[in-house]
Amino acid sequence: MKYPVSYPRSQCLVNRFRIKKLIAASCLLAGFSSARASVPSSDITLQPVVTINLPVITSLTNYAYLNDSDAVSTVIGGTTINYDAPVYYPFDVDDTRWWDNLVADEIQGRLPVVMLPTRGCYTLTPGDLTGPGNLNPRRLTQYLDALTRAGATNQFKLTCFVDSPSLKDNYDHLYGYASTVKFDMANTTAWSDIIWLRTIKPWFDTIPSSYWYIYNGRPIIQWWSIAPAWFVNQPGNAKLMLQYISDQFNATYGVRPWFIIDGGWANSSNQDPSSVDQPDVLGVNSWFGPPSTSNTYTILDNFVAGTSVPGFINPNYFNPADPNYNSPNLIVQHNKIDGSGVNGDTLIAGLDAAVTNKANLTVIEGWNDVREWAGIYRAISSPRYNFPSQYINIVRQYTDLRTVTLRLEAEAADEYYDTTAGNSSGQVYRRSGDLDIRALSGNGWVVTNTAANEWIQFDKIYFSPGNYKFPIRYSATTAGKRVRLYVDGASLGDVTLPITASADTFDTINLGQKTIGWGTHTLKLQFLDGGVDVDWLFIRKFDPMISFHATTGYMTAELGGNATVTANRTSIGGWEKFSADDTNGGTLSANDVINLQTNDGLLLSAEGAGGGVLSANRRRAGSYEAFTIIKTDGTTGTLVNGDSVALRSSNGHYVTVGMGTGNPVDVSSTAIGPLQTFTITLGTQ
Repeated sequence: MKYPVSYPRSQCLVNRFRIKKLIAASCLLAGFSSARASVPSSDITLQPVVTINLPVITSLTNYAYLNDSDAVSTVIGGTTINYDAPVYYPFDVDDTRWWDNLVADEIQGRLPVVMLPTRGCYTLTPGDLTGPGNLNPRRLTQYLDALTRAGATNQFKLTCFVDSPSLKDNYDHLYGYASTVKFDMANTTAWSDIIWLRTIKPWFDTIPSSYWYIYNGRPIIQWWSIAPAWFVNQPGNAKLMLQYISDQFNATYGVRPWFIIDGGWANSSNQDPSSVDQPDVLGVNSWFGPPSTSNTYTILDNFVAGTSVPGFINPNYFNPADPNYNSPNLIVQHNKIDGSGVNGDTLIAGLDAAVTNKANLTVIEGWNDVREWAGIYRAISSPRYNFPSQYINIVRQYTDLRTVTLRLEAEAADEYYDTTAGNSSGQVYRRSGDLDIRALSGNGWVVTNTAANEWIQFDKIYFSPGNYKFPIRYSATTAGKRVRLYVDGASLGDVTLPITASADTFDTINLGQKTIGWGTHTLKLQFLDGGVDVDWLFIRKFDPMISFHATTGYMTAELGGNATVTANRTSIGGWEKFSADDTNGGTLSANDVINLQTNDGLLLSAEGAGGGVLSANRRRAGSYEAFTIIKTDGTTGTLVNGDSVALRSSNGHYVTVGMGTGNPVDVSSTAIGPLQTFTITLGTQ
């Protein structure tokens, strides 16, 4: 959507800040009623991801596409330029299917926050969708409707991005100026007419406050550039404009917003370095810049703002009339910044940097950025994508550490085997290929007309360690139809599907369960007999949550993880619950080796394998993160509420409660005594 202006945004900023970095299905008879197949609603209900004390990832999401051809190609300087075409169509925001697919994508990516831009409205008339570049925020009612249709109203929070250069277009339109006239930041009337009433207020009037992303009690507004290409009289006035917007926002909504400003505001004398001293300025985003900067992380006071891009090309690269025509300086490679790696390495490096720098908010440019080869969306036939969901799945590795729930849409499978030549349902959902898909009444799509031994596959799906169930939503009008799920090529067994009342009457059934180790895994659903329609495959972790009560109180991972571990709480809350990921499967029992995930999904770790610090900051499971859970009375068998246990690290040390201030917990003892003994309480994910 945006590409940086020519000045180096990642250079040194003003001195206040610096760049930093189950139940397995068995014995199901064809004659059983459909109700017998249904799984509990809790096993197919998405849970929001937890972001407390973790780097928060958001993606700038364009919604200006008004023609499907926008997603395929363009003509620049007489040459046709092919984009990384999305798997799905239509690519048209006036079609509700576009919004349904966007939400399905974001559900798979498990984004905690979605950043939606505003370029403003030409009029104050409610419902009028005219405005610069088709990014009138009143269009976002369609996004809210799509969330409702998907049952995802509690999955995401939304935050506002002011696409600042569009303020000039609205300024010229309202006041009748020629298109060459720049926005005069000294024009205080325009602060109200353009910035507040036509750009920011319509966004927040459209998006209910229950959806706002809140940081320390206040919503965030991020701004892009106020460079001289679009503005005049910025020094001193931009800061005053921010104060005016804050005052108007507070008067209207009863709270002041936070502002994240572009790096150019702060480090360019012809913009407004004084802006960083406006009290509501929370952070500075230095954006990215080809060819050598795919991510930046900037700290202002204690807030770290970042940007990452999976790859990028400035459209002027293709324009023979532009002096940068065919210049490699306009490209960010997808396979590492120097092009020496594989697809995805650039995005991984940027998100790793978010973790290293403990970023408070990282913006990925951009979820559906087709035109600049910067998209996260599912794409086909592109040298920059190894498989359609590659970048969506990479994002999820950083947003969804516990991996408790995930919904994978059948029609969006990465690979498939379909014996029908051509889509027998007509061209539905997918832009090309033979996979048979039909639209559902209301919203969504299903894979249909399945024949014997056809299959669909989802590649490189990230799992945290633990035990998982795999329900599907299906319809089958003929008895005896069987399906089989493979995890990394290993079958979970054949499942016979009870019939449903009609092809449009769907039920759910569990396809089996499996213990899965940390990392990415492949899921393949095979239709052994055909005759089955499938809406989605669900993933549900079912390891128990466990709380540990010591003599000094309940053990807690402060801030939900990524901080200290203590044992001083008087009751059980989210921070006092740990996912007991059983590495050998089955029921949690004495002498099992487990990983313990905190509320935010980070793993407890015995530093050095034991003998010292207990950390709560690991994203991957290894020997340091393995603990044997032992009944202190020496007995074996299934663990139950009230059992007295100890936790032994891989080198034989025990988790121990210290008697110092706050009762810090470490892994220091070589024997079990009162300070190594915990009474457990078990719960569900």
